[in-house]
Amino acid sequence: MTEQQEQLEIRSLIDTPFEELVTCLRVSFIDYVVNFQEVPVEYWRKRWDCAGINYDISFGAFERSSNKLVAFVLLAEGLHEGAKTAFNCATGVIQQFRGQRLVNTIFQHAIPILRQQYQVTKLLLEVVSINERAVRAYKRVGFNIERTLPCYKYTGAAAAVAVVQGKDIVKTEGKDVDFGQLAHQLYAPTWEMRLSCLEKNRDNVECWSVVGSTSYVLVNKAYSNIVHYRFDTRDDGLALLGAVLASHPSFKCNHSDERDQLATSVFESVGMEKYLQQYEMEMTI
Repeated sequence: MTEQQEQLEIRSLIDTPFEELVTCLRVSFIDYVVNFQEVPVEYWRKRWDCAGINYDISFGAFERSSNKLVAFVLLAEGLHEGAKTAFNCATGVIQQFRGQRLVNTIFQHAIPILRQQYQVTKLLLEVVSINERAVRAYKRVGFNIERTLPCYKYTGAAAAVAVVQGKDIVKTEGKDVDFGQLAHQLYAPTWEMRLSCLEKNRDNVECWSVVGSTSYVLVNKAYSNIVHYRFDTRDDGLALLGAVLASHPSFKCNHSDERDQLATSVFESVGMEKYLQQYEMEMTI
């Protein structure tokens, strides 16, 4: 343990003011590929509530002298593929404390508690693939890459958009959607894009569906993000995205599965471009 690490205390975030946590996140991600600096506090509060954050099992590193939060690991709790799982919603280390392997230190503190007190058997997270420093840090902890998640965006720059006419498309506001009746995606959604999470934010969601089919897309209206989808056929997908384009001239889908060749074909056919990719990483504890 370094001298700097000896000046830190690892403890639960249960008593940490929410604004302090968001401040630490912003400072930690000051040089990140995605700009988090202007994202309002309430966005994080709502997002983490929907994800199921448990602050009892989320941990931070605090300076003993000032009680300042300098690193954190935020964990949600639930089931993943039948296993009791803790999902890492966010991890941050402020710049002057990088290189101290604090992520590893926090996880080593958390894992015995998760396993013994909460019967958690698996850890899960997502990380942008070009964030090589973070990927290395998670591998040191013991995580392995399980799948790749391409991120697509449409900005209207495509010369032509291939859409299918003759499909009856219905838009339903989230408050009127029966989430329990929606068909599952062909590949498992990411943690925060599960229907159980999206239902908690139903007022910000709209559902576009094909009449007579189980094909649909769920769109976060505020951020024009496709947050969940199912395409039974390529034509269904093209018709749905054509309808979405009429209301959302630019939109993204940040959680596709690279194995889903049907979805890839649909996204690329309407002119969406892959601008980023994430890894989903797992660890058995």
